[in-house]
Amino acid sequence: NPLALLIGDLPEACEPGSTEAPPATPPKIQFPVILNGQILPGQTDRYVFHAVSGEHLVFVAQARDLIPYLADAVPGWFEPVMTIQDSAGTPLASAQSFRFAQDPVLAFEVKETGDYTLQIRDAIYRGREDFVYRITAGKIPFVTGIYPLGGLSGSEAKVEVFGWNLPRRFVSIAVPAGEGVQTLPSLRNGFATMDVSFARGEIAESLAVEPDNDPSHAIPATVPSTINGRIDQPGDVDVFAIKCAKGSPLVLEVFARRLNSSLDSLLRITDSKGTQLGTNDDLEDKESGLLTHHADSRIDFTPPADGVYFVHLSDAQRQGGPGYGYRLRCDRPHPGFSLRVVPSAISGAPGATVPVTIYAMRKDGFTGEINLAADSEGFRISGGRIPAGSNSVVATLTFPDAAKGTPVPLKITGTADIAGSKVSRNAEAADDMLQAFIYHHLVPAPELLAYPLPDRPPRKSLQLAEGTVRIPLDATGTASVPLPKNFDKNRVRAELKNPPEGISIDRVLPGQDGVEIAFRADPKKAKPGSQGNLIVELTTGKAAAAGDKNQAEKRWSIGFLPAIPYELAQQ
Repeated sequence: NPLALLIGDLPEACEPGSTEAPPATPPKIQFPVILNGQILPGQTDRYVFHAVSGEHLVFVAQARDLIPYLADAVPGWFEPVMTIQDSAGTPLASAQSFRFAQDPVLAFEVKETGDYTLQIRDAIYRGREDFVYRITAGKIPFVTGIYPLGGLSGSEAKVEVFGWNLPRRFVSIAVPAGEGVQTLPSLRNGFATMDVSFARGEIAESLAVEPDNDPSHAIPATVPSTINGRIDQPGDVDVFAIKCAKGSPLVLEVFARRLNSSLDSLLRITDSKGTQLGTNDDLEDKESGLLTHHADSRIDFTPPADGVYFVHLSDAQRQGGPGYGYRLRCDRPHPGFSLRVVPSAISGAPGATVPVTIYAMRKDGFTGEINLAADSEGFRISGGRIPAGSNSVVATLTFPDAAKGTPVPLKITGTADIAGSKVSRNAEAADDMLQAFIYHHLVPAPELLAYPLPDRPPRKSLQLAEGTVRIPLDATGTASVPLPKNFDKNRVRAELKNPPEGISIDRVLPGQDGVEIAFRADPKKAKPGSQGNLIVELTTGKAAAAGDKNQAEKRWSIGFLPAIPYELAQQ
């Protein structure tokens, strides 16, 4: 259950905690300051400050940013509202959010010298111990956006910066080599609810230039290239002309919200007659774990004939402004993948086997299988293959027999054959977070750690006698598990964890050398030809004492088996 601890370089002030008596009068604060507080049911926190006419004060709240997801919690998320009142109690400014972020930001221009009150509460007066906040306040710099949102790797980029109390309007950025997204250290003021992101690419870059609002003024675009542009005003549309060859596939992808732009892009493609051939508003990107609104667009387009086609990019809400920048990728498909491992922290006794889930984010039509390996010394992955066409697999990780008693950095690598070349990717650590009781997000974590628990006795690793289990429809496929000779095989039970659709355990048969587990496929539910892993936990038991009718059989876990690869018979 990872939580954030923020370290700042400004003076800190704390409201009384939930077990302390509230102050008789609101505390008076001096700028700059970071205010720490906690909202309980019906509570409003107040702070008094003195301000001078002409000052530009910024109040940046962090609440949802500290705890982005609460798993099925009641009464839900903390939704902070900040209000500034004058000495007579008249509201002068208020905020409940900042653009698409849930945490509010207030920019307050002081009209008259005097005392003012800052208030913060929940939007509907809820509260709980974890309704905590930090408010950074004062004449502080606050970056609201940059333009352009990225540049060519290895180049020097000139970037325009927008915001309040900024020392300069333009900054020069040395763009590192390679593709990706970075946080700009020179603009990371530590006050924003979101970092300033800057993308770097390895194909040609250009800037959109007005006028470009219709096909007659369309900007010629080359393939491959990345176009940096902005929807400057409400209702604005940027149009690009691309010369295409019949049947040559094209990828048109917008990067905006994933780079903290306010743009909710809408992408359309038309021919020279104005006939619409494709459109897209929102496309979910599993790699963007903290986004709750996947507002970027993408079209995979295959031209039906040679000719010039027009790409129209606008805001779906018909909004616009300096904060509505974008990067439009115009490129050929480059099949590939990235990987996520859940959970980000894995613990177990020495020698134990534990389940882990590996997700594949497939790119540009790649559908092939991905083979997985654990590169850390002493760790072994079983069932390490994401089948072709699948987006995830549950595998198992077996700990080394000797415990170090300290967290160990773990590295899992996936390798695939793409267009005749071996491509390898390191899996990034993530945690499966729940939003609004239903939506799951793969939220990135700093690193993947395995913790062999030092206070647990070592376990004898369970093994399998064979590899893949083949299960005929409406019949059984078996897996043999060797067990020690002195083990009571008659009391062994097996439980299938998160079973694939239509697959169940038919029976567990004891033998001289171990047990045999029979799996059955229901022909009405199972999908012929499907592949994956079966995750099985073994338990054993002890009979109740003789004559004690009220005593149930005691059972305990022997451990998880290494993941059992399976194939369902084709019809």
